[in-house]
Amino acid sequence: MEKSQIDLLAEFIMAEVPGEPSKSEGAGECAIRIIRQLTAERDAARADEADTLATKDAYHMVLSAANTQIGTLTARLDAARAACIAFRSWLAAYPVFDPYISPSINPAGSLANVARLVVAALKE
Repeated sequence: MEKSQIDLLAEFIMAEVPGEPSKSEGAGECAIRIIRQLTAERDAARADEADTLATKDAYHMVLSAANTQIGTLTARLDAARAACIAFRSWLAAYPVFDPYISPSINPAGSLANVARLVVAALKE
């Protein structure tokens, strides 16, 4: 005698699904419960994956902005270093430094002029 579809389903559940049947129910109800449970787990996993991807995208945007800022700050730091090197060279040219020497006597100008150059380099 050939087995019915319900009998085949019941045998499959008992043989292939660990811990099932876990309730006193027919094969049809057991299959529906298992399918609903697995569907809910699948949907939760998809939602978690979407959240993970959104978080990765947000981190990528933050890191990209940080890298841009690092590049800008590095350029400003390089300009400040160049201004400091120029200022040290300028100072080394004068064995006695007097901040009140007039620009007409001191070709590089007064200390205030040099300070303005350093500040301008830092603002670039």
